[in-house]
Amino acid sequence: MLWVKPLASLRGKLYDMATALTGLAGDVASFYNMSQDEAYTKLKSVFTGETESLKSLGVVMTQTALDAFAMANGFGKTTKSMSEAEKVALRFKFVQDQLCCTRRLYEDIRRLGKTR
Repeated sequence: MLWVKPLASLRGKLYDMATALTGLAGDVASFYNMSQDEAYTKLKSVFTGETESLKSLGVVMTQTALDAFAMANGFGKTTKSMSEAEKVALRFKFVQDQLCCTRRLYEDIRRLGKTR
């Protein structure tokens, strides 16, 4: 739990992040046909910055992608000048955004398939 200490500055937001991450784990488990525990294990990389587990979900979280996402989404700086808490917030938003896009694409494909 070494990743918890740098997050002290996010105290007010941690509950909201944990709640959202739990919901996202449920969505990922359902969408990818895996247990919620397995989905949560993959998603907890938003706290650690490890990226391998996310690749199986179609999320490629590189430094370049994070920096571009940060600049395009109002973070105002790249990861090089961010605190650990800011990096966690960025990774969380990035993963949430990437998985949301994947789910919307799947829903669009299903919807188009039903109309033909």
